[in-house]
Amino acid sequence: MEYQQKMINNKGERIKKIEQMKFEDFQKLQEEWMKTFELDDIDQDFIPELPQKLRGYFKQDIHLKIGSLYKLITRDRVESIGNFGLIKKTPENPDIVIKDDRGFLFVKNTSRERAIFASVTKNIDDEMIVTSNYFKRISILINTMFDRQGELIYEKQKGLLIDIIEQKINYEIESLRLLKQKLKTRQNSMENNGRSR
Repeated sequence: MEYQQKMINNKGERIKKIEQMKFEDFQKLQEEWMKTFELDDIDQDFIPELPQKLRGYFKQDIHLKIGSLYKLITRDRVESIGNFGLIKKTPENPDIVIKDDRGFLFVKNTSRERAIFASVTKNIDDEMIVTSNYFKRISILINTMFDRQGELIYEKQKGLLIDIIEQKINYEIESLRLLKQKLKTRQNSMENNGRSR
């Protein structure tokens, strides 16, 4: 019920944002949504075909609802995702799935240096619903696993969780090293300019 109330409260906000879109743009997004998820009707739920290893874990189907499209639109996330294929692939072919006290985190590694793609699924009124689809920083994996005592229930290949975390952290370390180097260069330049005056 709490989730439904939140959705009702956000509905007015979402309607305003959608009304501001050109009708043709909104219609194209709906058509792309239906095509990607092979839906006959825009209000039809997409039910992903989970990997065999995960099917026994879930007692019921997972539902991706049209509200996810509206959420992407109202939060200006459609363009950054590029297309809806990644949303479809993440639960159907995840690299990792983690369960915590709030739900399930389906993870797909991406070519983005600092990000993974995550679909968050929660049990809402006895229905498994995808509530979020977006790029997330690597810290969400670390927080889910360690701060919230997450349980790794699926890895596409053994050790993948550690590999993804290590890959993203190594990028962060290299970025910090480069930043430190630039700051030192700038500081040295400022000191040299100060001496020459």
